[in-house]
Amino acid sequence: TEVQPADTAVDETDSRVSALYSSIEIGKLTDTSVLFGRGEINLNGEKRCIERDKRKHIYHISSHSHNKSLEDKSVSIDKPSGSVGSFLDEDLPVRYLVRYLTSSFLLSGHAGLLVPDRAVRVSVKVLALNCVGLAVMVMPSLMAEPLYTDAIGELELQQHIDDVLRFHSHSDPQLGASVGTVIGQFIRASLVHGCGQYNDFGRPGLPLSSLLEVLCKLLVHESSVTARGALGGLGLCLGELLHSLHAAVILSVLPHLVNTASNLYWLVKVELCDLLSGLPLSYTDHVESSSSYSTTGSSIPLRPADRFSHRVLTAVLIPLLADQDPRV
Repeated sequence: TEVQPADTAVDETDSRVSALYSSIEIGKLTDTSVLFGRGEINLNGEKRCIERDKRKHIYHISSHSHNKSLEDKSVSIDKPSGSVGSFLDEDLPVRYLVRYLTSSFLLSGHAGLLVPDRAVRVSVKVLALNCVGLAVMVMPSLMAEPLYTDAIGELELQQHIDDVLRFHSHSDPQLGASVGTVIGQFIRASLVHGCGQYNDFGRPGLPLSSLLEVLCKLLVHESSVTARGALGGLGLCLGELLHSLHAAVILSVLPHLVNTASNLYWLVKVELCDLLSGLPLSYTDHVESSSSYSTTGSSIPLRPADRFSHRVLTAVLIPLLADQDPRV
């Protein structure tokens, strides 16, 4: 048999491929429109709404009861097809932004359940949490709003934005650090917007004492990344707390700050010193004295050795002067 030259075989292959692709209809751009998020805007100024996809997606969501990790228990549920609105709505666009980020990368749509790591990468969740925290600083009430604008049923059974704080029990330290920062941003924003009066917006997961308890747990986390995130969150809100009507709640946090000096990582120690250097210790002494008087009913002042300002000096700063790392 006669063997065809290589060039001839290549030409025949190219011809067959060209014939195959020439039969595919690509289509044409029939109008001057551009798609943004969940709404379609005509460049001439007209707005057209796109019907939301009604198909349900199966997600394997992990349970977070009893502060367990996301990987402890998996269940199969249908993700609700609720509406998060549009940035073209008459409402503020930041509301749509937070709902879109949380529904896309963080929340499952069912109260108490989060999007698993197999559906969204941890790095993407961290970025989404950081964006939510910045939005909450502008409008703290966003944390208490429902995820979907058209949710039907009892309000208590709907998922709200504050469920993102459940990521504090996640096994990844970066997510725990991000939650610590978001908590600090929310507490600070709530106090600033309320002129010193904290507002939990009626949500059971947003009492001030509960949020500070989460920050204290993150402080003693085995990961230095999470501990640094908790320090950053406390650095955002402790100053505002000392000047607010809730200054007494800081007394539950101060012992944890002293204990953080035993952390082995040098950067945690450095950031702890930065945090303590910004605290007005005269305010902490006043809060401690006022709290002692209210509990004992006597005007006997605290002993100098019992004051937080003294413990910071003797249990944190002076010992850290002898640290082997010169940066500390």
